[in-house]
Amino acid sequence: MNLKQQLKLYLENREMSATQLSKKSGVSKQVISLWLSGGKPRNIEQVKSVAETLATSVDHLCFGSGIHKATSGNFVEMPDDGWFTGVFEIKVRKIKS
Repeated sequence: MNLKQQLKLYLENREMSATQLSKKSGVSKQVISLWLSGGKPRNIEQVKSVAETLATSVDHLCFGSGIHKATSGNFVEMPDDGWFTGVFEIKVRKIKS
């Protein structure tokens, strides 16, 4: 699943609108609308804020496969596709010879 699918799933399961998410997370309605229409996030801080508001991780919000069981006992976790997904950061530095 991608951000668009995950975001729609979380909003549906929490019976929350994009406007409500915008107010709670501090991320503009336009940005959330862009993500819901398939646009790519440009600011990781905005993604972090939305993930925190939805009580999930950035990793799961962007690459997960359904709702985490840990977020609430009322939601059902969707089947995993078997792939390990995540956000990775690599730092490269030049070493003087």
